[in-house]
Amino acid sequence: MAIYGCVIPFKNSALRFLATAYYEGDLALAGSAVGLSNVLAGILVLPFGFLLEFQRFKSYSMSIFCASAMICFVHLFFLFIVGGPILPLCVQATAYALYGAAIWPSIAKITLGVSVPASRIQSTLIEQSVSLATARTLDGSGYFQLASADDNSDEGNELLAMELDNIKSSEAASVASEFGAEEDANPDLVVIGYGIATSLMNLSLTVVPILLAGVETWAGYFGIEAVFVGLAGIGAIASMRLIGARI
Repeated sequence: MAIYGCVIPFKNSALRFLATAYYEGDLALAGSAVGLSNVLAGILVLPFGFLLEFQRFKSYSMSIFCASAMICFVHLFFLFIVGGPILPLCVQATAYALYGAAIWPSIAKITLGVSVPASRIQSTLIEQSVSLATARTLDGSGYFQLASADDNSDEGNELLAMELDNIKSSEAASVASEFGAEEDANPDLVVIGYGIATSLMNLSLTVVPILLAGVETWAGYFGIEAVFVGLAGIGAIASMRLIGARI
């Protein structure tokens, strides 16, 4: 909600701000700079979406935190008018793309509490267990021993099947618990989660412009950028709390 309040409201004031602060009132040049930022953000969403599909990069909370921090730094640059506007706008576009690619799947993940479907984990563990050349079986004394996979006796096959069931249930439950997967999660909750998130985002689009109008009257563009820095900082702090939850 805080980050979304930095996106559309900034676009509403970006032309006037950039023209006044950097382009000596030239709205055409300011519009070109804003257009470049929008095009870059649109292009980068797709590769960021692909990256977040890989397990190595699949940390939505970290992505949202990085995007929030980047937006905060960009508005700090604008607050103190450091350098030209093109580099900060490109960084901002990158942050917008990363945020857009991460926010919606993170809402689904938080709503369902699902990281990896438990059924997928279970089937993968079964395949891995069956592919082993040996399996553990119980000997007469109650201890585990290695039994050859070539043992075709009925007793050996029965014990092997029992052991694979034990591996399947215990390890699947362990991995599912580790990743927060819930096999009985209700998919309809995703729609509710998206609805609540959209309502909060629209609320920010109602409240933030009103706040910015009052701040601009009192402190000009300096006040507007200070508000954006504060909102981005709140978003970064909030996303940090999600990192520990492995969202």
